[in-house]
Amino acid sequence: DFRFMYKFTAWAPGQLEAEVSAGCWAVARASLDLLLKPRWYEGLHPAKQHKVFWHQVLLLLGDKYANVSRDTLQREQLEQAKAEEWIAVLQDG
Repeated sequence: DFRFMYKFTAWAPGQLEAEVSAGCWAVARASLDLLLKPRWYEGLHPAKQHKVFWHQVLLLLGDKYANVSRDTLQREQLEQAKAEEWIAVLQDG
């Protein structure tokens, strides 16, 4: 997976460093394996494959970011369970 951004973004000299210092960006060290390895998770819809990567990055960032990741996963699991309930009701119905 590679993500290429189209268009152009630029910062004035020192602007990005100032934004990082101000906490506007979350910076983390990541392994090449995390960034470059192909991702395919059996049973996961192709449209959701990218979510696994972002959950891994959020966990790597730790603290509040890890909580965001866990909360999001729990919400998705709850939504999946509700969808399965409705499917069962509709099939019985």
